[in-house]
Amino acid sequence: MRQKILLSEMSWPEISGYLKENDCIIIPIGSIEEEGLHLPVNVDSLIALEIAKIVADRTKVIVAPLIPFGYSEWHMEYCGTISLMTETLIQVLREYCGSLISHGFRKLVFFNPHIGNVAAISQVGFEFRKKFGVLVTMANIWGIIDKMGQEVDKLSEKSFRHAGEMMTSMVLAFRPDLVDMTKAREGVEKPMLGESNNRAPGEILFHGYPIEVYQRTKETSNSGIMGNPTNATKENGEILINKICEVLSNFINKIKLT
Repeated sequence: MRQKILLSEMSWPEISGYLKENDCIIIPIGSIEEEGLHLPVNVDSLIALEIAKIVADRTKVIVAPLIPFGYSEWHMEYCGTISLMTETLIQVLREYCGSLISHGFRKLVFFNPHIGNVAAISQVGFEFRKKFGVLVTMANIWGIIDKMGQEVDKLSEKSFRHAGEMMTSMVLAFRPDLVDMTKAREGVEKPMLGESNNRAPGEILFHGYPIEVYQRTKETSNSGIMGNPTNATKENGEILINKICEVLSNFINKIKLT
């Protein structure tokens, strides 16, 4: 019988039994926000959960329930975006992680594709290290993919961009039914102060270097797209997924031994 990997599908005795052998858990956290004209608003949440399931299956570590919402306030001009304030998200994470810790989990690994969640995860991670002695870590999914994209020859876009080629390719690999490539188009950037917007709103490239400039998404892109998804393919998505799952599986296996 295949081992269950989702905490939400396990009984409490099964979870208790797991904790006798392993105190590590993956926590997928995402967002509900605009992702251009061709992608659904749950991209970050979808990617976090699907990658977590693959890594869990390889490492025999279980996956906590997805936290589907994050801080996405700069996208609120676009219909469907749901945003928690950072203060709210911090408190949600305190109580969520506190519940896991009370049951015996001591190694909490966030799989996070959304930049708006970083501040909340960091604060709770440092707090809980001091308060409980637990280890909280975070894999920045899109940050890792940005580095890996440079290693994939067939990608036209060599750096990660919001709703661009890499993101679209990975969604094509996981859920092609949610992608409408007839609406995919190159984003027309409206950069302020720099040569171009970088991976997401709030960051520009100035003389090739990243600098934070806090703008609304509507101010930086005409469509919510900050790259060119038109060359996205399922095959390139599968390459990126395999590469990141290998790295994260190795990391989980390492952290299990700490």
